[in-house]
Amino acid sequence: MEITYLPVDDQGQVSVSGVATAIKANTILITIMHANNEVGTIQPIAEIAQIAKECGILLHTDAAQSIGKIPATVDNLGVDLLSIAGHKVYAPKGVGALFVRDGVKLANLERLDQPILDVIDNPEKTQQTTAIGTLF
Repeated sequence: MEITYLPVDDQGQVSVSGVATAIKANTILITIMHANNEVGTIQPIAEIAQIAKECGILLHTDAAQSIGKIPATVDNLGVDLLSIAGHKVYAPKGVGALFVRDGVKLANLERLDQPILDVIDNPEKTQQTTAIGTLF
């Protein structure tokens, strides 16, 4: 596995053309933070989604800073995966949510480390995660 990091401009924004140029034959995922919590930059996720779709690459965005503050629907953004942090939307701290578009296949949970499986099997965490679902 190889990770490619892209530079940003003086406003903290990644270049759409830079994303397109960075794609390689073995690229399987593009992941970009939607909104930066330090400088407020909003990334051009919808435009990057078009490129990802044309290339058959999954697109993930971390919407922890944008969800509930600016328009950030999965359909408008065009993402395959969208993650949020519960405490950013007044759900319990320590839980999050991952939207997975229909048809996207994720790795088998049996391959996860035991500490992660312990959290998934924890009834308290299940209840807390359900709290996020009621917000949407």
